Amino acid sequence: MDPSNPTTTVPDDTLSTFRALLPFYYRPLIILTIGIWGWALNLHILITLGIDAPALLQVPLAERAGGVAFYRPVYVIAAVVSVVAGVNLWCFWAVFGGASGATGEEEVTRTWLPLFCYLTVVMMVMMPGNVFYKKERTRFLRSLSRILSLDLFSEVYFSDVILADILTSFAKVLGDLYTTVCALVVGRGSVEYLLDDDGNQCWRDLMVPLMTRWVEHLRDGVLGGEKGRGGVERGMEAGRRPAGLPRRTKRGTRQLAELGLIPSLLRFRQCISEYATGNYKNQRHLFNALKYASALPVIVLSAMQKSRGGRQQEHVVIEGGEDAWIGDVGLFRLWLFFVFINSIYSFYWDVVIDWNLIISPSYNPVPLDSPTSPRSKHTKSTQRSSALRFRTPLHFTEPSVYYLAVVIDFCLRTTWSLKLSSHLYIAQLEGSIFLMETLEVVRRWIWVFFRLESEWVRKGHVSIGGTRGEYEADNEYALDVEDGVHTFLAWFSV
Repeated sequence: MDPSNPTTTVPDDTLSTFRALLPFYYRPLIILTIGIWGWALNLHILITLGIDAPALLQVPLAERAGGVAFYRPVYVIAAVVSVVAGVNLWCFWAVFGGASGATGEEEVTRTWLPLFCYLTVVMMVMMPGNVFYKKERTRFLRSLSRILSLDLFSEVYFSDVILADILTSFAKVLGDLYTTVCALVVGRGSVEYLLDDDGNQCWRDLMVPLMTRWVEHLRDGVLGGEKGRGGVERGMEAGRRPAGLPRRTKRGTRQLAELGLIPSLLRFRQCISEYATGNYKNQRHLFNALKYASALPVIVLSAMQKSRGGRQQEHVVIEGGEDAWIGDVGLFRLWLFFVFINSIYSFYWDVVIDWNLIISPSYNPVPLDSPTSPRSKHTKSTQRSSALRFRTPLHFTEPSVYYLAVVIDFCLRTTWSLKLSSHLYIAQLEGSIFLMETLEVVRRWIWVFFRLESEWVRKGHVSIGGTRGEYEADNEYALDVEDGVHTFLAWFSV
């Protein structure tokens, strides 16, 4: 099968089988629940292995609880959400017969069950009063509000960076969540509504006004003034399509929102804020922002290929030669090039920068006889000459764990970049979409371990039991851009 052909279809029985097993309405919630369980395991395992996760995440000293007391609330929250989702899904199967066979009033009635499930979870997070682990819920909401801030000069906390990176892995899940809520509220739970590319009322009546208001707010906050306000207000007019704009263009534009570009934009904003608040000196943040921006060409070119495939399938001819600047084969090769760039760039940044793991033979930021962390004894084995040279010290005592993490990260980084491309055949298989979304959550779960391990080793020789003011980066250990470039070149020259 030619992967550049976006018009390949999938048999209906393949789709209906997975829909019956796991209705679309519940998939985002199930993956989000898996993510909560994963975060609880992150905290549990890190604390067990001697890494003070609450201190690294800059939890106020008054709110910290040692050991079991810190991660137990996350386990309880994950368990409660699992019970709510499980009972609701069982009722959906047992009472309403699953995701098929309902029509008319019965179809409208059964959509309230998954909608009630989502509302219950939202109420659990937002409920007032000192109940159901208020401190944990408040801490999460505060971090989320800082991430959603459009202030380019706001301080970026390490805990916010971790949460924002986690949200980028849930980007497609959040897009599916939006589509699901739209189907339940506007489309009355119709599966056909979920698959409809052109008649999405929720996109027209909800998402267009929301995004244009967000752009307007961003423009006012960054540029100020009234420039461009007229165009924004015109875009607010019921999401109407401008005259002469092909319907397929709207489809490709909506794909950007469905594929969850917003989390990457929020993380991009954080990188710019870190650069601005650091007196515009640390260029590493600009290179980090470029990493998140590298996903944009992949998404845009994929949307263009999907749009072209739809027009070819329907024998639609667009006047003016839209996208005539490049042929189909050239477009596919250009997309493949940016997929490669995004995958390698992201993988390199994970391993060399975020984990501070792989270094060049001439760079060893921490000597072998350096002090150990206050909570554990780091590995001090002598590095052997190889293509992959790990930093010292390593907190985890088994080096094979690091090698395995690098291999898994590379494999899943590559598949996730392909997942950004909706025109591929695999994107039409509902089961494969759910599997790849789950694997990306697993990859991020592994990433959190080594990201916090790296931060612990980097700051482990400093007392980190107090306030946030005691957290100062060790410039002798921090890997700057120049060292990263040398590492990258040395890596491929060995």
